[in-house]
Order: sequence, then structure tokens, then C-alpha cells
Amino acid sequence: MESTQTTLQRTIKALSIFHEIYPTITVHAVMVLLMVAERPGITSKEIEPHLRITNSAIGRCIQLLSDLPGELGLITQRTSLVDRRYKHLHLTPAGEALVAKAMPYLRGVTKGGNQKEG
Repeated sequence: MESTQTTLQRTIKALSIFHEIYPTITVHAVMVLLMVAERPGITSKEIEPHLRITNSAIGRCIQLLSDLPGELGLITQRTSLVDRRYKHLHLTPAGEALVAKAMPYLRGVTKGGNQKEG
């Protein structure tokens, strides 16, 4: 089992990778980005209970991460075919590359700070 200190160092290293490439990225935005990476097609409404931040904060993160002009270009929003009010979130190629670069440091780290078994 990985020590708490090692887990913390790995998490800090992963966050520094995000920040080195995108200095304006926030910790909440990184959390949203990782949720989209884990569950492609997720909506902001589905993210809220997992991250325990407000829907408006999630909206600001999505705006920052979006592929709209002037933003980071790490996620794209696709309108639901079933209900046009919902936008499904997906990583862009740039988002996929950034997550892939940080994943070796995050692999196996859980919310509790322990490494997953197996």
C-alpha cells in the first residue's frame, strides 16, 4: 500500500503538470477534466454529486476548459439528441493528451489517498 506522503507527492506532481501547460487552470477545472476523461459523455448535472462543488462552479470550469475561442480547448460539448437542454462533455485531442501525460502520477490514487488494490 502506498504511503499518504507518496500519494500526496504523486497528486501534486500531476497537478503541476496541468498547471505548467495551462497556468490558468484551477483545481476544480482539473477535477472536472478528470471526470470527463473517466466518463466520456457525462453532463454537468452528473458531475455535481461526484465532485461536491456547485453546478455554477462546474459551469465556470466547463467554460474555462471548453473549445470555445479564447478558452483552453480541452473539452467539447455536444448537444444531447434526446434532450437539447443537456450537453454531453468529451475530451478534445488536446484534453486526451494532457490527461495521458498526468495519468502515470494519478494511476491508483483514490479519494481516500490510498492506492487501489489489484
